[in-house]
Amino acid sequence: MTQILPSTQYRCAMTESLVVSQLLNEYSNISAAKALAGRRIDQARAALGSSQEEGLDVVAFGSLARQEVTRESDFDYLVLATNLPEDLETAANLLTKANELRRSWFIEEGMTEKEVPGPGASGVFGRAVGAFDLIDQIGLQQDTNHSLTRRMLLLEESVSLMNQDVYDSVIQTTLRRYLTVGSTRPDKVPRFLLNDVVRYWRTISVDYQAKAREGIDSSGLRYLKLIIPRKVLFAGTAMSLLLCGREGFHTAEVPDLQDQVRMPPIDRLVQGYPVAPPPVQDAMREVLSVLDTYLGCSGNPEWRSLVKQGRRGADANPPEFLAMCDAGDRLQQGLEVVFFDWDVVAARSRQMLAF
Repeated sequence: MTQILPSTQYRCAMTESLVVSQLLNEYSNISAAKALAGRRIDQARAALGSSQEEGLDVVAFGSLARQEVTRESDFDYLVLATNLPEDLETAANLLTKANELRRSWFIEEGMTEKEVPGPGASGVFGRAVGAFDLIDQIGLQQDTNHSLTRRMLLLEESVSLMNQDVYDSVIQTTLRRYLTVGSTRPDKVPRFLLNDVVRYWRTISVDYQAKAREGIDSSGLRYLKLIIPRKVLFAGTAMSLLLCGREGFHTAEVPDLQDQVRMPPIDRLVQGYPVAPPPVQDAMREVLSVLDTYLGCSGNPEWRSLVKQGRRGADANPPEFLAMCDAGDRLQQGLEVVFFDWDVVAARSRQMLAF
């Protein structure tokens, strides 16, 4: 029987965290992306300042929150509200500030004013949303694709840029809702939350195929984003939840899960590296190698232009697109070893991910 340790008795957590940090530093593009993300987060916080209005935060998502920023990365953001501000212009002013920051980063990378795309083209980002709308209807009819997306990305890839207290409060409330409704024990996987994480991964996979069929966006770059960084995002979150209650790891309690939320997805995925057996460590390294290669290419405008011409299943494709598809296959194989061959999570993975 697996021994459950209290959160205060984690085995040498600081040492193991250092091992993971050193591991990630071996990959130059991952390391550079983390450094650039850190600089941009600092710039954003300085530009936005501290909130003069209680109950509002500007939250960043996407590559900035994942710490996978390259020169071509966009800046996805929301104004998150826990109550209606006294000045109704406050949220609009914050959106304007965030968009100006986004515009300045694009221009810094060589775009002209006319080339800078507008924010929030998908309708998910670039606007103000109420926390209640994200939490109240989990899984019900009014839980739209937009509310699911915002809620999942809030838990999987987000960072506060202005009012940490507001952000922490929303994260805690969201996690507590999942754990309470799911009647989750500290030593068990929070299955209500895991099922929603799986639902979101399936939703974006279906969304890609549906849009490709309609000719809305079938570019090779969008496909590569799905099979590499977005798959790593899903895998990192799933790993956090599958490790709950395992010896030496965290529990399925709000403080521990909040610590997991604070970690970038790739850190969550490889957090067990120091204690994993060599074959699983090798598989984790393969995943890191693929992501590192992808990040090294994705900041190159010429590469992005070439792979956009790629199409899954097409008779002829750019070699750059085919090479990254092969890398995506290696990432998939590595994840299969990590989730299905590592005895710490294998049984849970088969039970909760495969069926």
